[in-house]
Amino acid sequence: MVQSVQSGPAVPDAIGRPASAPPALPNKVPANPLKASDDSAAVSASWDDIKESPFEMRAEFVAGLRRLEDKLDGQIGELTANRAHLQNDAHDWAYAMIEMTAARSDLKSLAIDAGNANAGTWNASKGKIAKVWQGSQKAYRSAQRIIPSLDSGGSRPQ
Repeated sequence: MVQSVQSGPAVPDAIGRPASAPPALPNKVPANPLKASDDSAAVSASWDDIKESPFEMRAEFVAGLRRLEDKLDGQIGELTANRAHLQNDAHDWAYAMIEMTAARSDLKSLAIDAGNANAGTWNASKGKIAKVWQGSQKAYRSAQRIIPSLDSGGSRPQ
């Protein structure tokens, strides 16, 4: 059955805005709205902590994957902040950063896939995630070697 749209004054929503008004948007949208509440959790996040998770623990796996995303965000931020110390190899640094940002996007997409996986696709989903995570960390180590302040003992999340 099709319902007709009534004309007339708009009924206010729960906070007093007319129903036709668009929702208010926050002034600043976080880079990752699912960011772990404790930054130290992101820094200490490890693929080894979640890689053996069985299908029945996929919610915990996805939560751990979100912490890995946060860790990768921190690594990207660290490398970007230290870009000023780059003396040579700008091309290699840019390539590593492209790999890391692509991995970040892939991890976000694969986290959704993992959350929707079934028992039959679970291990394949984790395999894809493992490959992307390992690639992101290889790119991170490459970029660290290029920036002298990081290669000589600067800030290095594990």
